[in-house]
Amino acid sequence: MYKPAHYLALFIVISLGVAVGNLSSNYISAQYVAYQTNQAAKQYQQERAQQQEYSRQQSIEANERRKAANRAQFELDKKQRIASVKGIKLRRSCLDWERAYQQLNTETAKKKMDQSCMEYETYIHSGS
Repeated sequence: MYKPAHYLALFIVISLGVAVGNLSSNYISAQYVAYQTNQAAKQYQQERAQQQEYSRQQSIEANERRKAANRAQFELDKKQRIASVKGIKLRRSCLDWERAYQQLNTETAKKKMDQSCMEYETYIHSGS
């Protein structure tokens, strides 16, 4: 038969084996969880970056559509102002003062020409 010291040594070896196995299992599990967490964080960052890029593109496209609509509306308003009674009167006044300046070549005619043509341009572009 075996001596009690033999059983004690066997107990210690088995206990150490179980303890080392548990510690190793805990360490491996912790490393696996850390790896999975890192992978999830990377995936989240990539998805977030893609979402931000998509949102940025949508914003740019919306701005371009809005600018195009504004330009089209501006051109339409400009054409309507040119054809309006006030637009025609202002243009006629501008042309009259241009002719007067060409014929008279005076400082007053130049000032009036500049003023009336500026009023016409201001009206055509801003409506006021």
